[in-house]
Amino acid sequence: SRSGAAMTTSTMANDAKLRSKVATNRRRLASLNNKTFTEHGSWIVDVSFTSYGNQNEILSGCVAGHMRAWDIRMSSRSLRDIQVQSSPMTALSVHRKIPIAASGSHAQFIKILTLEGEALQSVKFHDLTGIKYDRIGPVSCLEFHRQKLVLAAGSTNALVSVYQPRRRPRV
Repeated sequence: SRSGAAMTTSTMANDAKLRSKVATNRRRLASLNNKTFTEHGSWIVDVSFTSYGNQNEILSGCVAGHMRAWDIRMSSRSLRDIQVQSSPMTALSVHRKIPIAASGSHAQFIKILTLEGEALQSVKFHDLTGIKYDRIGPVSCLEFHRQKLVLAAGSTNALVSVYQPRRRPRV
C-alpha cells in the first residue's frame, strides 16, 4: 500500500538522520580532552554536575566519607573537601535545583547537608505518623527528585523509602 511505502521511506530517512547524529557524537567524544581528579583516596560512590551557581562544578563522594567539589576548567586540585561522615559512605545524591546533597551509609543513616558541608538533618528511623518505627536499613542508593525537595532511598533490606519535608499543620 502507499501508506506503507511512505512510512518505510520516512522511517529510513529518520534512521539515516539518527545514524548521522550518532557518528557526529562519536567524533566529538573521540576528541574530548581528558581531565583526571586524583585527590580521593578511596572508591568513588557518585559524581554529579551542579545545575546552579558554578555550572562547571562537579561534586564527588567516596567511601571514606569525603565529598569534594571540582571546577572542570581548572587544575586537578579540588575547590573544597568536606568530611561528610566518619562511617563508610555507600551512596551520594546532589539535588539538581537546590544546593543540597544527601549521603547514605552502611551504618544505617542518611545525612542531608548543604554543599558547603553544613549538616541539615540526619535520618536514622522510619517514621509512621510521628512515631519512630524502625531503624532504616544499610543505604545502597539515593536520588533526589529533579525539581521537588523529595529524596528516594534504597537499602539492602529491600525497602525503598521516600522522604519529603513535613507539611506544617494549618492554624
